Amino acid sequence: MTYLGLESLCSLAGVAEFGVPVKKEVLAQALARFSTDRTTELPELLLRDVLDVALGNTDNHARNTSVSKLPNGRVALSPIYDFAPMILDTRGIARVCRWQDNSDYPDWSDVVRFLETLGLDGAMALRSLRRVAPYVEALPQMMAECRVPELVIDRCRDRIARVAKALHQVKA
Repeated sequence: MTYLGLESLCSLAGVAEFGVPVKKEVLAQALARFSTDRTTELPELLLRDVLDVALGNTDNHARNTSVSKLPNGRVALSPIYDFAPMILDTRGIARVCRWQDNSDYPDWSDVVRFLETLGLDGAMALRSLRRVAPYVEALPQMMAECRVPELVIDRCRDRIARVAKALHQVKA
């Protein structure tokens, strides 16, 4: 049996306190510093945040994203876990980890500009965001095909449309 190391971005960023909001920039810096391939991991982090916003995963605190430490020495984002449309929670779970603009709907061009300072190929990331827009737009249909309850689809529909529109409009 092989055991893999798993460490949260919170831990990578040196944040020990529980429930403390951590800016996405801080988490991205930690990922860029400790991952073995930032050119793969930063775009993945960006796309995961697109999905967090579109699908209402507001429980995106820094302990809900981790890296795996693989036997070959590679350090990379672990598979997604604890991903749910928390906008359905009646307690009103707030989006804890936000980009510097502190918006529920980030300006993706600004996010890419920041990630460029960490080694992300900005032009490639912007093209990728524009390419992913139709897939985000199609999420309600995909969700229906996967038998996601209509309540969830209805609650996410406006968010999905807003994110898809923003991705179509991303500029360099």
